[in-house]
Amino acid sequence: MPMEVGMKLLSSEAATLRYLKSHSDIPVPEVYDYCASSDNDVGVPFILMSEAPGWPLSKVWKSVGSSQQDLDPASKAKVLTQLGSIARKLSQLRFENIGSLFEKDGSFEIKECLWRGQILHGRYALEVARGPFDSKADFYDSLISAFTEHAEILPLSHHCFVAPVPSPGDYSSNVQYRCAVSLWNDFVTIGRKIDTSNNRLDYIIAGDALRDIIKRFEVPYVNPETFHCAMLT
Repeated sequence: MPMEVGMKLLSSEAATLRYLKSHSDIPVPEVYDYCASSDNDVGVPFILMSEAPGWPLSKVWKSVGSSQQDLDPASKAKVLTQLGSIARKLSQLRFENIGSLFEKDGSFEIKECLWRGQILHGRYALEVARGPFDSKADFYDSLISAFTEHAEILPLSHHCFVAPVPSPGDYSSNVQYRCAVSLWNDFVTIGRKIDTSNNRLDYIIAGDALRDIIKRFEVPYVNPETFHCAMLT
């Protein structure tokens, strides 16, 4: 990944943390300072921030097959309630456009989208729309364009379309783990062909089909007041 893309990712991460800190009570670290370039006294890009409150869930939530002491049901319920509360608060932070958050002179703005589907595996070099996007349809159309152009011109390495990787700790037996690995190996297989030039056409056709589906899923705007009145009648 080029340095320029990495600099943008760092800037957006720092801006997002600062936005959450100033616009919500979600427990995130405080960003004291950051620099996305090497033009500083340290000589490398950096984010200087406080330690995140709390502790890693992996230290207290027992994984399958682990010998560590597990949380009691009440504590697990508390953790899940906290996670649900954070997810709800995140969903209430809305913007006029779809893209990545950046900071300039103390204010925040939405700029180009740095979604992983648009930059990983060399996709940062593709000539696709990068936003900010005015609608979900435009955003998904950009992702599909990156997907199909990847299939057309970029290398197709093993599992380059990012299937979830099984972890032995998630399964109670080695047999279950091997079964999951077998399914994982078939996750992106089309016609017994794994991510190679042999199935470029298959992916392009799939991308075109997805584009047609997205067009049908575009939901028209609904006036909340009109909808509320209709529900009462």
